[in-house]
Amino acid sequence: MAFSYHEALRMVEAEAQRRARALQLNMETLPLNSSLNRVAGCEMRSPMSTPQYDTSAMDGYAVDSGATGHASPDNPTLFHVEGLVAAGDEPFPVFNTAGQSYSCVEIMTGGRFPTVVGPDNVRLDCCVKFEDVKRVPGPYTGHEYIEIKKPARYRQNRRSAGEDFQKHHVIMPAGTIIRPHHIMALASVGITEIPVLPKLRVGLYSTGSELLASRNNQPATGRVEDANGPYIAATLADNGVDVEFLGILDDDVETMMHTLKFNLEKNDCDLIISTGAVSTGRFDLVPSALQRLGAHIVFHKIGIRPGHPVMFATIPNISTGRSDEIPFFGLPGNPVASAACLRFLAMHYLKCLQSQLPETPLAARMSCPHDAKTARQSAHKKMYFGQGSIIVRREAKWK
Repeated sequence: MAFSYHEALRMVEAEAQRRARALQLNMETLPLNSSLNRVAGCEMRSPMSTPQYDTSAMDGYAVDSGATGHASPDNPTLFHVEGLVAAGDEPFPVFNTAGQSYSCVEIMTGGRFPTVVGPDNVRLDCCVKFEDVKRVPGPYTGHEYIEIKKPARYRQNRRSAGEDFQKHHVIMPAGTIIRPHHIMALASVGITEIPVLPKLRVGLYSTGSELLASRNNQPATGRVEDANGPYIAATLADNGVDVEFLGILDDDVETMMHTLKFNLEKNDCDLIISTGAVSTGRFDLVPSALQRLGAHIVFHKIGIRPGHPVMFATIPNISTGRSDEIPFFGLPGNPVASAACLRFLAMHYLKCLQSQLPETPLAARMSCPHDAKTARQSAHKKMYFGQGSIIVRREAKWK
């Protein structure tokens, strides 16, 4: 009797967890700029709050919003410009000394808001952007003044200290595949190096003498392109895995066994994946080849569709310098079934191996129309979504 999907998943997780510790012990530290698509080996927390101080989100003028409450085109509020603050400048105290006008400070994006020294009811609490003010000569000294013709909101265009990250805030959990936005966030808090897990290495085979790239001498007539191999290699590479395509296994059990043995001797892989030749047909020879190599079959065939014939095994390692077994996934040859098993079994194994968080499924219910053509499929189905992917589980047997 075939295992259920969840039973198979537990077996996959157990095997991955057994090996994850060794991966953790072999972490390396890389410069941040060299860490793209690697897997974070530990949780990364911010060593500081950013921004460290309240700063301006615009180029403009730091003003007291309360002073603009009655500003209008006919009755603008006049401000004296006391100085300039650019990003990175040390703040300076502002004294409200402009006589019958208010004081303000020209401030650049990222500039730290200055502190006002003077009456308690005066504060520079917001930024009015350049486009919303008018520069005018001063009525007393000829120094620079601005007019504001509409009320400003309290704290408008002002970024609060710690708005991006608080000190000790988790920027990136352990097991995260490092993408460009992670690098930007880490760099913004001064992190220049990051511990990463060793890059996983996967050996990949396609199977079938009918494939055009097969090395036998059959004529090309009637043969087909290999779609599964390139798709699986691209998916793995997109998830930060080093993939080596090891070739095509022809439909002969002796040749298949010797090819596997040869590559096991010279390649040090964390996982081997094949696609095709795992069902019960005359040329489905992968199970036989594995048995001849002394492999332990963890499961073969599980209760899912598509992907029922999928196999998971461990092969005794015969390469020098390594004593543990090598995990092996035999995926079906049908492209949709192969993609589904890669997505929901092989990728899950790799995620567990790297201590990555499992995906959270979202449940929905779908019913089929009750016309004659689809009556046999009228049972409700429960669907599980994982980042745009779907598994359909039957709630009743097909009639």
